[in-house]
Amino acid sequence: MNQAQETKIKIEYNFFEFRTAIERRFDLYTLPKGVYCDGQTYKEELPKIPDTFSFSEDIISQKFNYEKSTNVHYSKPLKAVRYDFEANKITNPLLTEGPYKAIHDYTSGVGFAINEDNKNCLLYPIGTFSIAR
Repeated sequence: MNQAQETKIKIEYNFFEFRTAIERRFDLYTLPKGVYCDGQTYKEELPKIPDTFSFSEDIISQKFNYEKSTNVHYSKPLKAVRYDFEANKITNPLLTEGPYKAIHDYTSGVGFAINEDNKNCLLYPIGTFSIAR
């Protein structure tokens, strides 16, 4: 006699903005709050930007098989920007590969790229080449 074997089946569904009905939305063609584009007419006041802030950015290019993460620290009172990044020969041919701290001092117009491993420091005029991008 054949006995039926028990088989467990797990089905998982993930939904993003699931709706039970189609609704006519006029906001589909407007930018989200806090996003601005050149030439856009603003209907509300722009947000206040603090004098000191930081953020991280990730740049990924499948076309060039390239990925880069950078932490950026901005200080208006110090007139300086600091970039923490990992240098490689593709994006920074003048630098030894490894972790870097780059500081752009806009008071003096000088940039400093400090290798965190060997503590070598490269000084350069800001704008002469892209150090952290």
